[in-house]
Amino acid sequence: MKRLFTAAAILTIAGAAISAPAFAQANVQDISVQLQSSLEANTPTIVYFDFDKDNITPDMAAILQQQSSWLLQNPDAKVNLAGHTDAVGTNEYNDDLAMRRANAVQQFLFDNGVSPAQMQSVVSRGEYDLAVSTTERERLNRRVTTSVTGLVQLVAAPPPPPPPVVPTPVRTYTEDTTPVCDGRSRTTLATADIKALGGELESRMNAAAAKYNDPAVQGTTGPGYNLAGYTKVQCGIALGYTKKGIVDERSVNNCDCSSNLLASQG
Repeated sequence: MKRLFTAAAILTIAGAAISAPAFAQANVQDISVQLQSSLEANTPTIVYFDFDKDNITPDMAAILQQQSSWLLQNPDAKVNLAGHTDAVGTNEYNDDLAMRRANAVQQFLFDNGVSPAQMQSVVSRGEYDLAVSTTERERLNRRVTTSVTGLVQLVAAPPPPPPPVVPTPVRTYTEDTTPVCDGRSRTTLATADIKALGGELESRMNAAAAKYNDPAVQGTTGPGYNLAGYTKVQCGIALGYTKKGIVDERSVNNCDCSSNLLASQG
């Protein structure tokens, strides 16, 4: 006898793996059809009774033993028992007899270890729902049917891991790629007015710093980045001298030359 294991996606039915249909936006899965199919594949689901009797005969006890074993292996299954009679006798008597038969089956299951928590309903159908349409004595009508239903909790799939964080490389300006104008050009800037010169140098230094810190440039290693860094440094050096009343020709030349190159790159 195969167990129908509780699972969100795979149900073992009579030895075969069956994919459970997904219910959108639900936390539980109705597996009643699969459970009933498994029960019917492993044991008869009907026990029969002698005329006007509610006791379980040895041959029917063997069937209920099989049902008990299946239920013990499938604790998610909820049991529904329905008692029936044939059409001989009054409705009232047959309703009572059918209920006694259903209760007898329930007690047998309990005596064989089935949990009361698994019992969902025990009902009498009396002489209604005849298996064989006749008003005479008919064994096939004197029966208790066992059916099962069940739900299982769906296990949500874990969320996908977040994408790896790729750190932005931290770069600093180096003079590995010194612009060609270093110490080789003459400035066109007016140097007579140190205050005005300082203002121009500061403006060019700030423009180079903005280029150097531009997110579109950050993370690259091209000459534009190095030129911006070089210009910022050279203009800063020249500006520092002017604040002391000194015109450092080399740094002024380098600031002028490199800032012009930087501006030409757009």
